[in-house]
Amino acid sequence: MTSKDDNNEPGENRVIDSTWLLAFVGVLAIAIPITLLIVSALSPDVTQQQSVSHFYYTPLRDALMGALFAVSVFLFAYTGYAPKPGEWFSDRQVSLLAGLGLICVVVFPAEALKDHVKNIPSVAMFFPEGSKVLPWIHPIGAIAFMGSLGYMSLVNFRRARFAEKYRHQKQPLRQLTENGIYVLCGLVMLGCVGLMILQTLALPKGEMFFKNATFWFESIGIIFFGLSWLIKTKVLGIVLPG
Repeated sequence: MTSKDDNNEPGENRVIDSTWLLAFVGVLAIAIPITLLIVSALSPDVTQQQSVSHFYYTPLRDALMGALFAVSVFLFAYTGYAPKPGEWFSDRQVSLLAGLGLICVVVFPAEALKDHVKNIPSVAMFFPEGSKVLPWIHPIGAIAFMGSLGYMSLVNFRRARFAEKYRHQKQPLRQLTENGIYVLCGLVMLGCVGLMILQTLALPKGEMFFKNATFWFESIGIIFFGLSWLIKTKVLGIVLPG
């Protein structure tokens, strides 16, 4: 939207490019786990955590929660393509579910571990102590977030009509490449979700397949979401064959 402010300088353009605004979501998603990994490796004040969510109990708490909240806001605002006849879930429905899941992750932190400070204020303080529902909200939110985005990449992104400019140029290889990336990203994300569920069901509480396995499953899933999102917004289109 162009501002009609009379104080604007002649020729000043205040139009926001929606493509780059959407691309910010992908960049931010990729940056979150990479930043956590680098800071935990270099800073004596931040140790590597079992999961992305457990960085809530480190000095990176505010930055992490702010970044995740920003991604959730963009997901709530994303409309995508209009629903098609026979489509089970539209872009809008899937992104809303993903945004809601991420809000649950932000508002209801993961359970504190033995070496964590446990008196950090959160919405959990308003629930009765020993609540059986509370411990499930965070993991269900994380599964809804990653599972929805995996579905979106695997199904919704591939159902969208290919960009007009590419169809006119008759670039089937480019279209096949994009769809192949969406399939790969979707399968990786859903695979990470499946591994986290299997880990929870197959192992005693608190144990993992390997050290910090949950962090790596979450990080890989989030990075592949960011990759598919950047391809969808055409920001990474220049790397695809023409």
